[in-house]
Amino acid sequence: MKPLIIGITGGSGSGKTTFIKQLRERFEEKDICVISQDDYYFPREMQVTDDKGVTNFDRPKSCLLYTSASPRDRG
Repeated sequence: MKPLIIGITGGSGSGKTTFIKQLRERFEEKDICVISQDDYYFPREMQVTDDKGVTNFDRPKSCLLYTSASPRDRG
């Protein structure tokens, strides 16, 4: 069987992670590789929250990719 790449998109809280967890259950671990954008975010305890305690993961500074791609960090 040829390798297949599937992209899953959607807004925050739309069920992407839940869908992937259910999809993984249908395959053996050796047959599936998941690269999640969630893996590129700072841990929840390091995230900034607003006055109501809500975390906005859509802020660029919430994501590790922001820090490594920032022109000011390149020197």
